[in-house]
Amino acid sequence: MILPVIADWQILEVQPTKSGGKSAAIVGPKCEPVCITFPVLKSPFDASAYNDETASRVNLTLEVSDNEIIEWFAALDSWVIQYCSKNCRRLFGKDYISISELRPLYYSPLKSNEKYGTNLLKLKMNKAGKHSVRIWNKGGLPRDPPECWADLQIQARVVLKSLWLQGSRSFGLTFECADAMIVGEEPTKLCPFTIDEV
Repeated sequence: MILPVIADWQILEVQPTKSGGKSAAIVGPKCEPVCITFPVLKSPFDASAYNDETASRVNLTLEVSDNEIIEWFAALDSWVIQYCSKNCRRLFGKDYISISELRPLYYSPLKSNEKYGTNLLKLKMNKAGKHSVRIWNKGGLPRDPPECWADLQIQARVVLKSLWLQGSRSFGLTFECADAMIVGEEPTKLCPFTIDEV
């Protein structure tokens, strides 16, 4: 897979968000959106929002074990922290914040999870509305959303939307799933009590 080169990206001006935080769009060297198509990855959980079953904007989690992807995210994390330190006046409203001060405040989108023995990548996804995710079958044709996203094999095309900031307490990146190709589903498990005896 070809992952985008990070060095020439820009973080634009900070804007207030509806949730009371702030965000700053991230663009490529020609001010184009940063898009990435990942290989097929497994979704271990259903897509959901924290404590809100009716939310249309949800989290989609994917398992990542590929070293190339893991190393790319490590490089991305390093770039974000260095960029924020160099541009702390514009982004945080402070004259100087060192890399060592910023590092514990940064929330990486890719986190190691010992319970699952892998790394988990968190994406945002709109289930409805103008910017809702487009869903495809493995033949490349549109399909209906799955009832549950858990245990699906998904190839995701994502956009690195922005840097989010919660005051000077925490910050991180928002990756949004624009397209999801569902290439494999776990077979439905049959209840052993419903199987007729031979």
